[in-house]
Amino acid sequence: MRRLAVLLVFVVAGVTSPARAERTALFHFRHFHLRGDELRVILDSALFVSSPLSHSSSTRDEKGWLVCIDLASTKPLANRARLYGPLWDAADAQSSLSHQAGVVFTERDQRAAAARAFVAFDDTGNVVRIRGDTRDILELAPSAARWRAHGSYRPSEGRLPPGSEDEVQTLTHRHRLRRVNGQVQLTETLSGVRVPDPWLEAAFATYRGMKDMGNVRAWVTDDLQYLVCFPDRAWSRQRHDGPPGLITTFEWGGRTYDRPKWAFYFRRPNRDPLIFQKWSESGQFLFEEAPAQTIAVEGEPYFLYLTQAGPVLAPLAGGTRLSSPVPPGDGWLRFPPTDIRHDPAAGELLFFGRNDPRFNGTIDGGVMLFRWSYRKGPMTRVALPTEELFRRSFFNHFVPKNPLKIEDR
Repeated sequence: MRRLAVLLVFVVAGVTSPARAERTALFHFRHFHLRGDELRVILDSALFVSSPLSHSSSTRDEKGWLVCIDLASTKPLANRARLYGPLWDAADAQSSLSHQAGVVFTERDQRAAAARAFVAFDDTGNVVRIRGDTRDILELAPSAARWRAHGSYRPSEGRLPPGSEDEVQTLTHRHRLRRVNGQVQLTETLSGVRVPDPWLEAAFATYRGMKDMGNVRAWVTDDLQYLVCFPDRAWSRQRHDGPPGLITTFEWGGRTYDRPKWAFYFRRPNRDPLIFQKWSESGQFLFEEAPAQTIAVEGEPYFLYLTQAGPVLAPLAGGTRLSSPVPPGDGWLRFPPTDIRHDPAAGELLFFGRNDPRFNGTIDGGVMLFRWSYRKGPMTRVALPTEELFRRSFFNHFVPKNPLKIEDR
């Protein structure tokens, strides 16, 4: 009996004692920009906390950093990289989804979002910070940096839910189209300044006003010459206005088109969409049918597909397809690229990724860059172990080894 009682004591103690929370240091890469031969990365370091007795995880001690790397140099990374920071400091705990996607659920998430502000690259590679209706730009020097006032920010009128199809941005995020209360406006993303464009705004209004037109991938090319719409195979109307039903067609000009077979795009200055037949590329990530992006190459729209064999550029109007094999080494399509950029003047596509994906998009590793000069040759690969610029503290945080101070204004 005594041995049984002792065993019961240990069992009860094991059940009722608090479970130990797991703490893991991590990185989260947020934005990338290639400025000449200098790669610029905005990332944050944080502490991921999970507990087996909790239905959700949290993140704390989040700090933002700017890393600038000279890609033309062959020196070790520590000798050709500069690390500035912190760009922001959100020490309090927040939900992991707030940290990864910026979604606000609680007051703690709201405080973290306020501390983080909004920090990103503009289309020329400058670091811009938006707080409320103020806008700052980061002035960089070899040994330090400082925030300088850079005009005001005009918040958008009206709110749209995350992932709303009433908003679309260009690949560079320089411009965005929004439809709020039936009104469409084109604005600069990082200033909020209106950019009147009657043709593009009318095209977007036409697309969003089409009957039963939901569950659509839409892109605006960086040159603002094309609005491309790729309806998915079906759309469930039971979650929207109107009687329940699965929509598998769309209508235009008195004709009905099957969504699995047809898509459409607007080409400046035409007011009516051009309907074209879909095609697919084999070997896409997660058996995806839609392209990853639409870009303009020498004035013509091309679909960009990401396949296991490499990237493919296919013209919407038909013609010569461009493709590249995957270069030797790991990293291509382990996860979709974190960011894609197009340099039309150089005829180059840039795919930014990460070495070691964990925690549904947060990262503990380095940067992976794939460069494809689609008119000149195959894609190349550059692996940059940015974690080498940090060390682990006694409390399991990532701490920068040689940070350059940022002065606030």
